Amino acid sequence: MRDRNDTRRDRDDGRDQRRADQIREDERRGDGHAFTEHRDVSLEQLDRRVLTQVNARGIKEERQVRDATRFCRSDGDLLRCADAVWNSAELREMKQRQEALYHAGRTDRPKIFGEAALRDALGPDWRSRVDGRSLAADGRTRTTSFGDDATCFARWGLGDDGHWRLVTCFPKTGSQR
Repeated sequence: MRDRNDTRRDRDDGRDQRRADQIREDERRGDGHAFTEHRDVSLEQLDRRVLTQVNARGIKEERQVRDATRFCRSDGDLLRCADAVWNSAELREMKQRQEALYHAGRTDRPKIFGEAALRDALGPDWRSRVDGRSLAADGRTRTTSFGDDATCFARWGLGDDGHWRLVTCFPKTGSQR
């Protein structure tokens, strides 16, 4: 017999899928790369990114990438991390400042960004929900190690339609163990 929690989970899963599909559609139009780079990517692609500095979209990185990370369990994990950052007081303040600058004509492409603890965003089993590949001292790749203080980073850009769009969201390693 199904209970109310099962129904709520099904509703949340459906809402997550619609949001993920919309963000992926935005990415196909060139608006962002959260899912392309940090969810819908294989470990082999992460190895390539660390070794050659070419990301999953085939673009050469401007700065050296030592850790290429992803959300490995679900679309919902990426969305929960983005929501944790979006709902922070720091991001709300940054959003207000950037919108004021935009409306005053002092910036043409506002961006906002922030971080949240992976433990807070994903819960006590957060380490099983993220993984990645890192550059080892010998020049090969190894499994990424996440410290207890690991975070998720998210960035949004203001679209031509006046709506904020997720550009990227990815796990950051923190102090590596």
